[in-house]
Amino acid sequence: MKKIVLMCLFGLVLCNYNSSDEIENEKKLVKEVYSNYKTAILNDRGKEAIKYLDNATLEYYGYIAEQSLEADKAVLDSMNIIDKIMILTIRARATKDEILSFDKESILIYAIDNGMVGKGTIQNRIIDNIIINNDNATASIFVNEEISPNGNHYFKKENGMWKINLTNLTKSGIEFFEKNIEESGLDTYDFLFLIFEKAMGIKLDDSIFNPINK
Repeated sequence: MKKIVLMCLFGLVLCNYNSSDEIENEKKLVKEVYSNYKTAILNDRGKEAIKYLDNATLEYYGYIAEQSLEADKAVLDSMNIIDKIMILTIRARATKDEILSFDKESILIYAIDNGMVGKGTIQNRIIDNIIINNDNATASIFVNEEISPNGNHYFKKENGMWKINLTNLTKSGIEFFEKNIEESGLDTYDFLFLIFEKAMGIKLDDSIFNPINK
């Protein structure tokens, strides 16, 4: 009886050790995916970068591609500030033929290749404090070795591979821009037009609200 009990305890210890070891390996894989994505972003390699993004992210950019074509001002008015910025940026920088050709992958490749997806913020970012929960993972964002107040990075395992979900960063982005707009005292579009002019050297007018396919 004593021998059986000892064998059972040994089995439990071994099982827990293997489980812990597997979790640590998954954490390493999450870090590796983020590192590969970061390198691709910093080098404007869109085709490579999208390999590390999950289906939810690709579907979101498919929605942006569609609305870049079809949305009029009434539709834009109903959108959150991040979606507004995405669509106005695509309309301001891409040609009509490019916009007409965009799908969920090509629009994202275009955005990455043109430095529109996180290039300015990802340079000094790393991730740590990774938590694995089955096929989902979260990681704290560190900027210059200090934890960022702007939320976490989220990951999803799809077909056995960890992928980054960018859609969960939208909330912190919305809060950031809404706060800045309120503090500026400007109308939303006046604020955005000013940002486009000062940051990108692009002067927008009301024609930016016109659907591309009309």
